[in-house]
Amino acid sequence: MSLYYQQTRFICVAAIAIFATILSVNAQNKTTNDKKSATTATPKQTNPEKSVDANETPSTNTTEETLTTPAQTIVTTTTPQISGDAANTYLIGIGDQLDIQVFNQPKYSKSVRVTENGFISLPRIDQPIQTLCKSENQLSTEIAGYYAKYLRQPYVSVFVKEYKSQPVAVIGAVEKPGQFYINHKTRLLEAIALAGGPTTKAGTRIQVARLGKANLCEKKADEFEEEVDLSKLLSSYNLRKTINGDEKANPFMQPGDIISILEADQIYVVGNVKDPKTILLKETKTLTSAINEAGGMLPLSRLKQIKLVRQTDDGKREETIYDYNAIAKRQVDDPILQANDVIDVPIDGAKKTRDKIITALTSGLSSLPFLIPR
Repeated sequence: MSLYYQQTRFICVAAIAIFATILSVNAQNKTTNDKKSATTATPKQTNPEKSVDANETPSTNTTEETLTTPAQTIVTTTTPQISGDAANTYLIGIGDQLDIQVFNQPKYSKSVRVTENGFISLPRIDQPIQTLCKSENQLSTEIAGYYAKYLRQPYVSVFVKEYKSQPVAVIGAVEKPGQFYINHKTRLLEAIALAGGPTTKAGTRIQVARLGKANLCEKKADEFEEEVDLSKLLSSYNLRKTINGDEKANPFMQPGDIISILEADQIYVVGNVKDPKTILLKETKTLTSAINEAGGMLPLSRLKQIKLVRQTDDGKREETIYDYNAIAKRQVDDPILQANDVIDVPIDGAKKTRDKIITALTSGLSSLPFLIPR
């Protein structure tokens, strides 16, 4: 083989080797770059320093944030309210003590009492604020509107600290008579429960005297000029029906109402009975049932001469004689008793005198001396 041919072959082989080396290096560089790209792509997607959360709460000065938002209110109530029942929402009245808080503004926060005219006064508000017949929510919104002139986003909370505008008095035969303040629409039975409920002396009648002012928030303007109907000032209800939930006997109360649970009427059983006593007339009671409640009649009673003494409407005393045996045999009606009736069971005087003599004679025989004949 000639020298020229050998040189040419060497050059071709060297060129092929160089080209193959270049391709190999390029392939390695591409693989390395792909790996680097895959490695750096993941942190770019999850890097917390670069992500932005639209719901994230700013951690800097919140005061600057509130300067650009409209006035808002926070309402706090001291009594549970039934959702959606606007009629049961307490409305502010005269004498109520209000606690008013302006968030982050202690110099504007204040505890105030509603005046007799229904107004309150607050710092930096030039005019008195009318509060009557407004809910806590309504009043807090109104106050926030006043403070919006000086503050940007005044958060205001209002709640009634003391309820003084709707008093109801409960007296008579109850465990804890007194005056109570209601903070929602209250029925008669609930008012009685505030006073501890009826006592054992309670009768069957409840009287409600509507002597105070009616709820001003529920009256129309033209109703204030009407003449007072005296027949509506005093109402009477049956205690048992009230307790059993009869709506007609369990009305809603109004501020100033006076509830009186009357003690049961009384009757008296005297004379020749086992246990003379005063009996509470809580239910319909007859002459014979009253005598039985007094333990029944003792021996020597004059059964045909039972006296029923009753005071008439004109103040006179009326006396009626009943035959107990005739009543027992249903020959005559068993009289129904009325308040303050007196049942007198007499004793047979002649029998009593004769029995006393016999008792004295028989008891004296043992003490007589025996004469021994001589």
